[in-house]
Amino acid sequence: FVEAARLRPGQTLARDLAALAREAGQDPALAALLDPRHIEGRLLAWAEAGWLEYRGVGRDMLLALPPSPADSRERVAAMVADYDAGQAARIAEMRAYAYSQACRHGTISVYFGGPGMEECNACDNCRGAGARAQSPARLPLPQAMAPARVERAAPRHTGRAPGGDPTRLMLQGVAQLPYALGRSGLARALAGSASSRLQADRFPLFGALAGRSQKGIMDLADRLLAEGLLEQFEQNGYSLLRLTARGQALLSAPEEQEEKQEEPGVARGDAGTPAAQGQGQGDLFERLRAWRLATAREIDKPPYVICHDSTLRDIAAAHPGSLAELSAIKGMGPQRLAAYGEQILCVVRGDQG
Repeated sequence: FVEAARLRPGQTLARDLAALAREAGQDPALAALLDPRHIEGRLLAWAEAGWLEYRGVGRDMLLALPPSPADSRERVAAMVADYDAGQAARIAEMRAYAYSQACRHGTISVYFGGPGMEECNACDNCRGAGARAQSPARLPLPQAMAPARVERAAPRHTGRAPGGDPTRLMLQGVAQLPYALGRSGLARALAGSASSRLQADRFPLFGALAGRSQKGIMDLADRLLAEGLLEQFEQNGYSLLRLTARGQALLSAPEEQEEKQEEPGVARGDAGTPAAQGQGQGDLFERLRAWRLATAREIDKPPYVICHDSTLRDIAAAHPGSLAELSAIKGMGPQRLAAYGEQILCVVRGDQG
């Protein structure tokens, strides 16, 4: 070994034992001595005997590929078959869930070992029309089921042409939703987006505003919220949209009479004149709306977040002169009063245009 490793007394030398073993391949005796499975034990024994000093510097893995088992083909085929069966079972289970008429939440609860639920009043099945089946036990899976190809109808708009009045189309869209949506969900449906939860087969106005961007549609929704034609409500932690009584009245009016309807944001009385406000109150209301719009743009928020039209009308009618008087108006809570109270009073006094 000393000769093969070319060691000299007092010399420190780093040698690759695997390389030494390869070099000794022509000498059977030396090859047996340098067998990687035994050489380290021999070196440790020689070091303990004081014949040399040995210290391992780094370690590499010794990999060996054993001969293939005789049934390797059968094993691989069985593994592939098990994988295919598992994937087919997963597809079958997902399809069963997608086409089920049972409560979605109840089905998921049962799947994870929880209690069943007949109706949650939140999922698409429970909010849809017609009676729903009770929440089922976990569906048995077929042993093999090829994934079926589901052809989706091409999105098409079956309502008014996209060139119609966007305000009326959005109000119609909210009224015809099979279940309530938020701003972004409604925007995707009206824009005809492929990512929309509702497609043309369930929503007649799918793609009715396809000429607008989704952001533009959401901005339109914000304007209708600010004008009191739409309102938001909370359900299961989501902020959803619905028509207000004013929005329903505008939508139910014949289209040829739309020009006679009040302009959004202007309250009118029975005779079509500003309702019990007088011209001065009407001017103040418009100044308040102008201030609200400018403030909303500064903080990049929808105008209705600042104040609703109904609150601005009450402020214009009451003409408050102090924060105490302003706080008595419905909609002016402590947070809104602290954030915007002084600005509103400035508008009321005429300090701002």
